[in-house]
Amino acid sequence: MRHTYCDPGFDLQTPFDAAVVIPSILRPELPRALRSVFAQDLAGRIQVLVGVDKPLGDGSVIAEACKDRPSNVAVSVLDLGYSTSARHGGVNSAADGGSLRAILSFLANSRYITYLDDDDWWAPDHLSSLRAAIEGHHYSYTLRWLVDAKTLKLQCIDEWNSVGPDKGLSATEGGFVGPTSLMIDKLECLPVLCFWSQSPGDPGLFADRLVFHALRWNFRGNGTGRATAYYALRPDHPLWRRISKRTRSRQDGVRQETIVPRPHSGSTVQQTICDLGFDLQRPFDAAVVMPSILRPELARALRSVYEQDLAGRIQVLVGIDKPLGDRAVIEEACRGRASNVAVSVLDLGYSTSVRHGGVHNAADGGSLRAILSFLANTRYIAYLDDDNLWSPNHLSSLLAAIKSYQYAFSLRWFIDDETLEPICIDEWHSVGPNRGKFKATFGGFIDPNTLMIDKIECLPMLYLWSQSPGNPGVFADRLVFDALRNNFRGIGTERATSYYTIGADGTSWQVINESRSARGLPPLTRPGQT
Repeated sequence: MRHTYCDPGFDLQTPFDAAVVIPSILRPELPRALRSVFAQDLAGRIQVLVGVDKPLGDGSVIAEACKDRPSNVAVSVLDLGYSTSARHGGVNSAADGGSLRAILSFLANSRYITYLDDDDWWAPDHLSSLRAAIEGHHYSYTLRWLVDAKTLKLQCIDEWNSVGPDKGLSATEGGFVGPTSLMIDKLECLPVLCFWSQSPGDPGLFADRLVFHALRWNFRGNGTGRATAYYALRPDHPLWRRISKRTRSRQDGVRQETIVPRPHSGSTVQQTICDLGFDLQRPFDAAVVMPSILRPELARALRSVYEQDLAGRIQVLVGIDKPLGDRAVIEEACRGRASNVAVSVLDLGYSTSVRHGGVHNAADGGSLRAILSFLANTRYIAYLDDDNLWSPNHLSSLLAAIKSYQYAFSLRWFIDDETLEPICIDEWHSVGPNRGKFKATFGGFIDPNTLMIDKIECLPMLYLWSQSPGNPGVFADRLVFDALRNNFRGIGTERATSYYTIGADGTSWQVINESRSARGLPPLTRPGQT
């Protein structure tokens, strides 16, 4: 379930001044971390995004802590019901949270993102000092105190590990900045977000190293020079050996929290519809990503997924952008759900697209396709718009084709958007790399509705779903196609198993009839017209 705790009437759509990403296993220390966020002196609105991985504790600790939430803070909690980490049976190699940091970073309705582990905490001036330091830069960072996790006694400022680029014990390897000390401008650093789900080793604990080195090599950073993060050291942490050689304890600088309790509201905006006892943790054979504005046609699109002949389990991820229709359409469509299908619905309560007041410039869904791709508990992802549909062999033919490749694609039928009668197979637009009408200008094209990717192989390009030329623009699919064409191996099924709806005023009609005229064929008319 996903909940948002905020004051009644709180505006989630207006971008926040800062966001705090907290991957969590629901440790007992999580309320302490949250209260340190509530005590921030930042003069602005703060969005807190808590993602639950493999919970050790009870989710009630969040609700209890949120009773102390100040009025400028909204806390959103995302509990998928499964872990995205390979450590716990998921598909992403980052052991400490899987793809959660990436998912929550794309979910954030702010360009400035910070990261906090659920057993660490911050001084009240942490966010404000990072915001001041990031001006004119792409990322900023603080120093950190090392603290005994058991006694909470301050040991010393970390002078060895998280000290910045080209400093500390790992200076010869470029240095390091720990996530708890970091703030990034996500719109400038979007390509880096994908690294939060990766790690050397399978599973591994070094996603933070990949992120830091990507920042260091490609972006401008600035340190605050102040230790405003508190990093809890458990008994087996290797830094204890350094501390034992030079221990200096300080109790100053720790300000007492004064937090006024505020009313809060909780609303369920994420749900998964599946059979009783359905195993969400075991990776699916394929996932279907569907950004939606809740058109009436969504039910039809979902039914085409239920009718797939794939001999395996299918995960459907529906993300709601700016709803035009009634949410009841999903419940109605799920009544016909096949037993091998689980449908998860994510409704954020705000749009991530600049078209509707968010921060991502992809007008058709903002960062939803990226978010849902990271959420998918499978390596094979297909994409379907809520007004299109598939033939029953669409997923099975793509899965058969993608073996030994990194992406696969089908051809598509143009169909009438009212009667659903087939018009013709698209021979001009979505025909693959270096083919069709866009061969010279864009190197070809693949419509997302015809596409399947291996997301583990194609992780570095997932962020492109949230970008588009123009502000806002509707060409994220062009950026994704270009990245696939130039960097990955693909194959076509050569079968038209996707159905793309076109209306009376669609430009596709002109292309169709110009091509038929060039071949000496009579023009086609819309079904039902003469």
